[in-house]
Amino acid sequence: MLKLDLKHTIAGDSPEEDSALKNSHAQSLGCECEYCGYPSGHNTAIHRDGNPLNRDDSNLTVVDPFCRAWKELNTLTADSAVMAILPGLSPEDISHFQRTLYVALRCDDEQTRQDAQQLLEWLTEHKTLAEKRFDTSHPGAFAQALHRTAPLQRNGIRTAWHSLSPVLNPSRLPAPTDLTPLESTPDWWPLMYQHYRKQGGA
Repeated sequence: MLKLDLKHTIAGDSPEEDSALKNSHAQSLGCECEYCGYPSGHNTAIHRDGNPLNRDDSNLTVVDPFCRAWKELNTLTADSAVMAILPGLSPEDISHFQRTLYVALRCDDEQTRQDAQQLLEWLTEHKTLAEKRFDTSHPGAFAQALHRTAPLQRNGIRTAWHSLSPVLNPSRLPAPTDLTPLESTPDWWPLMYQHYRKQGGA
């Protein structure tokens, strides 16, 4: 299950040194994102228990950038993401939705790009709900709150953050590659939007 968490830094780990090797090995074990199931040869390695020194294959998996944002909240800045309250959408649906927008913003069709920009702005506008409830939409503030909370007590704070989600800035992500049909077409957007409206989140 996808939930907000922190990236752990542990003495003795050299992430930059072996990241390419680790990604390649993790890909050989399977290329589907651990959380949303998105299959891509560009998903990157992550440790299931958050401990980079636990290199057992059973602890190694891959994630896409949108799900990684949930697992590594403390790596996000105000320039790279905002926190928004999005009732009625699962974290996995939010990742798929953002990925589709991310792809559409770089497509050749101007109307599709305009539609994607409007939907991205619609998503981002939901940061005002977070600001009203928590007085901030800065991802760093929520990362600090998690950091100050003992690991065994973090589920309580996550419950209080129900429907809170990072919305990423597409301009801070690399160009999309290795697309699947679902994410490369906006045909399903109206269904997603109508479903969200029915949930009372508009």
